[in-house]
Amino acid sequence: MGLWDTPPKTWTFEELVGAIEMNLEVRDRFLATLHLQKGFALAAGQGNAGGGADTQLTSYDVTLPANLLNQPGNGLIVEGTFVKGTTVETSTVKLQIASGTTVVIISTNGTSDIVPFRMVMRRRLGTTGSITGLSWIGAGGGGGAPTNYLVNAGLSSIDWTVSQTLKIFSASTTAAEMKLTDYHVIVFKGDGVLV
Repeated sequence: MGLWDTPPKTWTFEELVGAIEMNLEVRDRFLATLHLQKGFALAAGQGNAGGGADTQLTSYDVTLPANLLNQPGNGLIVEGTFVKGTTVETSTVKLQIASGTTVVIISTNGTSDIVPFRMVMRRRLGTTGSITGLSWIGAGGGGGAPTNYLVNAGLSSIDWTVSQTLKIFSASTTAAEMKLTDYHVIVFKGDGVLV
């Protein structure tokens, strides 16, 4: 059993507290509220295939262990940076967990853009979730004035109790038009209780 499989300790009046209890209940629970699940930094990156179909960037697959997000409100911070090629054509990036909804998180038709993004994927109920976040399109590139792409979408058909794969896709007519270089998946957790 892991730290998040057991509820926090309830202290009793005048109970003596030792280092072991404090380390577990305060230090370890604090550290577990936010941790890096997986991080990538590939110098060359991985890009889409040509033809316009979704390309799963399998180098960036992240395995989410069973019950990792064990309460509604638990979630993932998903962030990274794409580099856009020089062809003027619409390119997209999508996120998917398990075999559920595929959500577009970036859509751009600029050129030579640097496209950082930050998304939050939350568990809602036993089989649902959501993605919210923002992409900064053109923030560091030569494709014109920077623009933002806002995402707010629902997720369905997710079994949070078993191991799942978080996938990221890219699509464009020209091969390698969108390359992912840096990518992080950060876990955040809470007790799911409203107070």
